[in-house]
Amino acid sequence: MKLLLMKPILDAPPVQRIVENLIAKVCGPYCHAEVILDDGRSYSSVAGERGVRFLSAEDINSELARHADYWTVVPLPWATTDRAYQFCEQENGARYDYRGAFSSGFGLARQDPDKWFCSEISGRVISIVSGIHIPDLLCPTSLGTWIEGILDGETDDSLETYERVQRVKRLTKSIDLTMEEKNYLGDLLGNQITMSV
Repeated sequence: MKLLLMKPILDAPPVQRIVENLIAKVCGPYCHAEVILDDGRSYSSVAGERGVRFLSAEDINSELARHADYWTVVPLPWATTDRAYQFCEQENGARYDYRGAFSSGFGLARQDPDKWFCSEISGRVISIVSGIHIPDLLCPTSLGTWIEGILDGETDDSLETYERVQRVKRLTKSIDLTMEEKNYLGDLLGNQITMSV
């Protein structure tokens, strides 16, 4: 099994490009996460598409080849996906959780239990197959940091890694967003957050 982390792709469709750029500005540098299962398919939730979906091995390999500079592949040698398939099939087709995606970047606990954002569902799949607890509200960059901490043996306690991720989030409070991005983000989160200009 592998974790894929993606930076914003310049030629992405408009809605996807806006979402990717906002997430990268808030969490940076990654804006999307996917897992590649043992059968070669990838699994994630994607903004601007139908939400949670499988992508065939051919399609994900084509995407990785076409946009190689935007993707980071993190091997998860201790994770096998046998136990994840039932969960993946059950959640396939669930809608994208815009509120959860943007809330995760600001360390807010606002998510829809019937929807998923990319790093939330990728982290859940990794939790299922590894038995390691991964919090739901990690943005793609934070999920990558969390997994790297485990792979590097930097922590025996996932709480230590979580606290490190929270420190990174606190450093992102002063973010340079355009007015259009702030309005879009405010609409998605129900105007529950205030951001400094």
